[in-house]
Amino acid sequence: MGKKGGEETSTVTLPPEITEASLANLDIANEVGAIGYQPNRAASIAGFSPAQMNGMQGYDQQASAFGMPSSLGAGGGQGMGQDQLYQALTGMAPPTQDTGMGFNGYSGAGMFDQAIEALPPAYRAAVESFTRDPNTGAAPTNLSVPQPRTSFAYNPATGRMEAGAAPSAATQGVPMPEPASTEGQWWNRPDGGSYGSYGGTTR
Repeated sequence: MGKKGGEETSTVTLPPEITEASLANLDIANEVGAIGYQPNRAASIAGFSPAQMNGMQGYDQQASAFGMPSSLGAGGGQGMGQDQLYQALTGMAPPTQDTGMGFNGYSGAGMFDQAIEALPPAYRAAVESFTRDPNTGAAPTNLSVPQPRTSFAYNPATGRMEAGAAPSAATQGVPMPEPASTEGQWWNRPDGGSYGSYGGTTR
């Protein structure tokens, strides 16, 4: 703090560990922000079960027997394959996605892909320039996207977000939170020490 010409100024300096932790958090946030939208490509709508199909076929055959309109006609679906029966009774193509849980279903991913393909090329390129390439992992091409000082990746062996091949000294060894522990280190220095802990006294 000092005085000059009757004016008073003050300067606040954050501890280096707080500054580095904040910058590392921003780096990780930028990495997460570069991940594009991930549509659900699994089956999200169940198809009709065999029991339901049998019930619909029986009802359709009864309607045909009394001269009422039916989907299968006078033959009652005789000679039709399962896929033909499904399409005739429901008006939909048979579900092709096996959920692994005893039934097949439909996915809305195809509609999402069609919507993306329908975008004007320039607009689509502009949107996709903000995210990583989903096939190669290449960094965003939009120059306004902040570039992190180093690249982070989750290491399942250590349970940590770890810096890439050439991490800076300031961001090396950033741990993921440890919610099950009240004494876990929240920030590791490059030399192996700790700037602080959840339940400790070091800050």
